[in-house]
Amino acid sequence: MVIESFSESILKIKDKLNSKELALLRGSLSMAIQEICPNGVLPKNNEELSLFKEYAYLISRIQNHNKISETGVNYFGRPSFMTDKLLNQLINEAKNEVRPRAIKQIGHYLGLGGTIADRIALSNELNELVTTYTTQSTPTGIASYLFYEKVGDGLAAHVDTTSFSINVNINLWHEAVGNKNSFLYVFDINGKKMRKYYFKPGEIMITYGDSIVHGRSQLSVNESIGILTIGFTPRG
Repeated sequence: MVIESFSESILKIKDKLNSKELALLRGSLSMAIQEICPNGVLPKNNEELSLFKEYAYLISRIQNHNKISETGVNYFGRPSFMTDKLLNQLINEAKNEVRPRAIKQIGHYLGLGGTIADRIALSNELNELVTTYTTQSTPTGIASYLFYEKVGDGLAAHVDTTSFSINVNINLWHEAVGNKNSFLYVFDINGKKMRKYYFKPGEIMITYGDSIVHGRSQLSVNESIGILTIGFTPRG
């Protein structure tokens, strides 16, 4: 008698799940990962490490994204349309218009939208960049500013919701007195290796956010980070 593994059982039925069932499965796996690996540090316990790798493997495959990168990152760089002028406009909007109304979340402040952010979210330039490095996609129109400001701020290991199936992460600033210790971390699609990313202002990362485990390490003293995240969904 052959006993199937948990992963094998899930992968056999994934194409029969509707969108709500798939979202529930993804959310459950994300919560399990947060319990096992809350701060991006692989567990030392062999059983937990094995579970983490299995969950990361499952998450990367249940969405059927055929262009997902092995590293989890499809693009990292500063495109030509992200000029100094545009970057400064986004920084000004973030600091002076959005931050005063931002809402406290666990590990950061969240501010929705803004004239400049919303324009970028629906722009042809960003859509072309996303399409080039992922697949034909539709912008969700959701643009969110995130502010990390005090010691201990950060984001636990997780996967994104459907609204950020494709996640565009734009760094606006990373200010620090001394070393810049906080980084964005991304696990490869098998959960075996974690890579650290230190952004320069204007740099953009594109990932299949609903399929890769990622988060932000905690801030140290006198460190501040501002980012803009924009969501896309694959067509078809």
